[in-house]
Amino acid sequence: MHKKLLVIDDDAQYFRIVEARLKKAGFNEVVLALSGKEGIICIKEYKPEIVIVDTQMPEMDGFETCKQIKELESSSVRGVILITGEIETIDPSRAREVGVDEYCVKSLDCESLLKAIKRVIS
Repeated sequence: MHKKLLVIDDDAQYFRIVEARLKKAGFNEVVLALSGKEGIICIKEYKPEIVIVDTQMPEMDGFETCKQIKELESSSVRGVILITGEIETIDPSRAREVGVDEYCVKSLDCESLLKAIKRVIS
C-alpha cells in the first residue's frame, strides 16, 4: 500500500512498535513527529495522507493538534486518527468537532489502529 503516514506522538519507543507493525501491513512510508507543533511542520513538508495523533502530549494536546491540521489550507491529509491510552478519555463530539475521522485505543498489536486506517482510506 502506498500511503504516506505521519504519527504524531511524544513516545518514540511506541512509534518504533507502530512503525514496524504498519510496515508489516504494507505501509512503507511512516514518519514520526514528536510534538503537535513538529507534526504541523511535517505535514507541510512531507504531505502525508493519513495522520495518527496521540491525545496526550506536552505543549499541544492531540485535540488541538487535530484542529490545527484541519485548519491547514492546502493539506494532503485525507484522514486524521486520534489514538489514546484510555478510550474513555475521548469525547466523540469534541473529536468530530476538531476534525478527527477515527479514534482508537493505543495497543502494541496495533489491530484497532489498522482497522481505523482501513476505514479512513476506504
